[in-house]
Order: sequence, then C-alpha cells, then structure tokens
Amino acid sequence: MRNPITSDSAVCGGKKHQRGNRGAERWLHGSLAALGRSFARLGAPLTVRRGRAEDVLPAVAEETGAAAVHWNRCDDAGGMARDQAIAERLHGSGLAVRRFKAVPLFDPGALLYSNGAPCRRFSAFWKQMATMTLGSADPGAACPMRAGPAPME
Repeated sequence: MRNPITSDSAVCGGKKHQRGNRGAERWLHGSLAALGRSFARLGAPLTVRRGRAEDVLPAVAEETGAAAVHWNRCDDAGGMARDQAIAERLHGSGLAVRRFKAVPLFDPGALLYSNGAPCRRFSAFWKQMATMTLGSADPGAACPMRAGPAPME
C-alpha cells in the first residue's frame, strides 16, 4: 500500500507555495520526513509529487495501483470545479473517490437564505453562523437577507 501526497501549486483559492521561505521549506521537509517514517513503520511507503493535482493524482493512482483516492475538498469555486473534474476522471478510470470536509466550521451550503438558496454573501453567512454552536448547523435554517441572493453560476 502506498500513501501518495501531492502538492498543487494552486490549491484552494490559488494560494501558491512561496519558494525561498526557508523556514516553511524546512518545516515541510521535516513534516514529510516524519510522515514517511510513520508510514514506513506500517509498511506503506510515502510517495510525494509536486504538480497540478489534475495531472498528478491520476498518474500516481495508476503508478501505485490504487483502488481509491481520498482528499480534503476545497470549497472555493475554482477548487470545487477542479475537484469535480478530477473525481470524474478518476471515476472514469474505475477508481473510487472520497472527498472530505477540510477546514470550514460549516459547509458553505449548510446555511441558506429564506428562499432555500445557499448564502452567497459573507455578512449573511456570518450573522447566522455567529448565533450557532459547532455541530448545530441546520441545513433548513434561513440567513438574514436584505437583498436577493447572487445568481448561481
């Protein structure tokens, strides 16, 4: 079993890894080395690749004979479109795909305007979210709204 890790230079919102930041590079190198040692103890070598996830994930899955690919999803528009394209490509190759919630406290589609559309303005999302406790997101809850939702693209 292999455990590939990929680094996409434009992951989640187009934020790029800045080369030359020696502290960040040392931290990343040390973290990956420690992760590699942990996987090695389990008999699962770590594979590290750098590149566009659209190109790297299918290639590593094929190289390693993977039956499934799992990753933390990105909830920005570009990340969601990229994740969907990758998932479709992997499914087309016969692989199982599983995407997980990454960092958000609430999924972007969990808080809705009174008309049932997902909140598209941060202020409405924030006002409703601020009244909730973790784990209490009610998908049917209505966001305060002064204007209609932005059109879906």
